[in-house]
Amino acid sequence: MARRSRKRGRVRVVKRRRTSLNWNAIAVMLLVTSFGIGVLYLRTSMRRMLQQTRQLEKQVENLIQENKQLQIRMIELSSAERIQEIAEKRLGMVPIQKAPRVVYYEEKRPPRQNKELLAANLEPQNFVSINPSMLLKSAGE
Repeated sequence: MARRSRKRGRVRVVKRRRTSLNWNAIAVMLLVTSFGIGVLYLRTSMRRMLQQTRQLEKQVENLIQENKQLQIRMIELSSAERIQEIAEKRLGMVPIQKAPRVVYYEEKRPPRQNKELLAANLEPQNFVSINPSMLLKSAGE
């Protein structure tokens, strides 16, 4: 903008400084730069997370396969044939051909204080197969 000076009669050119424009431009550039850096950071972190997710999915698949194999192995190890073979060969057990029969007697009168049972007080009932521990319980021991 040009002004005339009244005293001297000269035209003087005055230049305005545009400092506010410079600061605005710097602020915009900083804003754009920080936005770009933020976008790059988010993209790289997203890629890293996707890679970790894929690795975890592979681990889950491997663990599922291992679990299936272990279940099959457990079924094989708990088979009746294998257990019978181990019992016969390693432990020296022999299979029972027929279950033993235990004779059960019922008392005519209540047992004595010393818990002794005499053969005279016992009467044979019928032959049944029972557990010997049940016989002891019924005899009062």
